[in-house]
Amino acid sequence: MSVMNRFHFHVAVLATILVPSIACSQRPVVSRGEGAITEALIRRHVNVIADDSMLGRNTPSRGLDMTASYIAAQFKRLGLKPGGDSGTYIQRYPISKAGSASAGANRASDSGIRAD
Repeated sequence: MSVMNRFHFHVAVLATILVPSIACSQRPVVSRGEGAITEALIRRHVNVIADDSMLGRNTPSRGLDMTASYIAAQFKRLGLKPGGDSGTYIQRYPISKAGSASAGANRASDSGIRAD
């Protein structure tokens, strides 16, 4: 898994973990007990996002769109207010793709990612 794919995976996992906390901060106080966020719940979300059926997280890619749609559906299910484009949970933004004339793997270092 490339550095960018790992980065996107970790962002997705963090979003999944933070969704319940964010939802609680926007709703009236509802006592559902401390057991509402369980290991099984987190494991279920991580397994959905990490499943091969999600096709990875290349940018841009169908898999990235599928994962974003899954997370958006969870936001909606929790009753969060949309904050994305045109009243949705998705926010599109441009990404420039820098390339290298030489073929090789990307390497991460303290000074950033470089192509060999």
